[in-house]
Amino acid sequence: MKVIAIYATETMSDWEYAYLTTQVAEAEAQVPDRFKVLFVGESLEAVRSKGGIEVVPGLTLQDIQNRTDIAAFVVPGADTYFNGHEQLLETIRVLNENGVLLAAICGGTLAFARAGVLDHCKHTSNAQGFLASINYANIDGYKEEDAVSDGGVITASGLAPVSFTAAVLRGVGVYPDDVVDAWLQLHEQRTEAAFVEHMNKVQAWACSN
Repeated sequence: MKVIAIYATETMSDWEYAYLTTQVAEAEAQVPDRFKVLFVGESLEAVRSKGGIEVVPGLTLQDIQNRTDIAAFVVPGADTYFNGHEQLLETIRVLNENGVLLAAICGGTLAFARAGVLDHCKHTSNAQGFLASINYANIDGYKEEDAVSDGGVITASGLAPVSFTAAVLRGVGVYPDDVVDAWLQLHEQRTEAAFVEHMNKVQAWACSN
């Protein structure tokens, strides 16, 4: 079973990873024993999310650096990425070298920029000026898009958790593209027809596995 690791830190933005955890759980209910979500922290001490929810990491950053079952490392937004988080930056670099899919949304993209993983790929964030404030090396690689996937690195605006989740689901292979497309269409159209189409795609996928 592959692990989707989510970085747990004080003020982490609940809404930016909630779609992902839900979709992974729903996929596991249909086709079990493929993926699990684990929260990862600097230590195993509990942290509080932006919404005041207590999150207890199951692993430390050090724990995951050399594991071979990490399918993706997800860094949600928080208020604290302009400085500090040195162990996080090291882990991002190590996992990038190991070929692990990296995904950051909102403030998490600052950590990616500070770690240097945005230096050679197309990317996005909350705004170009948001990343430019830390003088990273690849401002020309910035794209005005909800989410960008390039070279094993996914980035997204904090206003685009659905697009971010879709990119991670595709990148990891939680669902095939047609199921992810239908899920995106459901959120865009918000109609009964789109809901039925999505459910039909999920059912067809589940029956084929």
